[in-house]
Amino acid sequence: MYLGKKPNCLLTKDDVGRSKPTTRKLPQDGWVYGKAEKKDDEGVSEITRSWKSHSTSREGAPDRDFKKLNKLSLRAGVTNARAMGGFRRTTDARVRIPKGSKDRMIRTSNEFYFGMPSKPSTPIHDIIGNTYGERAEFDIVEGYAYDLAQRKRGKSQIGLRHTRASDLAATAITGKDKSEEVSRNQFKLSKFRKCGPRINTNLKKTSDAAKRTETQ
Repeated sequence: MYLGKKPNCLLTKDDVGRSKPTTRKLPQDGWVYGKAEKKDDEGVSEITRSWKSHSTSREGAPDRDFKKLNKLSLRAGVTNARAMGGFRRTTDARVRIPKGSKDRMIRTSNEFYFGMPSKPSTPIHDIIGNTYGERAEFDIVEGYAYDLAQRKRGKSQIGLRHTRASDLAATAITGKDKSEEVSRNQFKLSKFRKCGPRINTNLKKTSDAAKRTETQ
């Protein structure tokens, strides 16, 4: 059944605000499009009521032990390849797979624990009761009382403590002063001590060398 008047989709025209009429033969109303899903025989109720336990798979046959076969062939006096092939057809030797016992009991003492030890629990009673705050306050008061007693005796031990930055700055300043003293006391011949610079930079006009160069 064609819903449109023209069977060619390229010749059909749409009205304003409406889609193009279809040129395909469509089924009747109530038709469900798509692939129908097959209903599973077992639902949630069947799965929860009966559970199928897992069955272990069979272990495959181990590989042939060619090392043992070679030893057996030597004992049987097999010396060529043809005889070796016939011997392997009649004699079989498999690699032995070592198996351990699962029912092994580990005996430990009652005080033995597995794993990492957990951290001790937080003393909530001391936190709620402000035990740590009272202890800190007591230590501060005791420290102030000790400092006051030392001041009254004239044995105050409170002094200036240098930080790392201030200590480095002090060492740099003292080292600079020493380097300046060394530069001032450098050895120089007597005839070169009163020589001034050849170029006047006007940086030190009050110096004797600058005055000498200006007069020249």
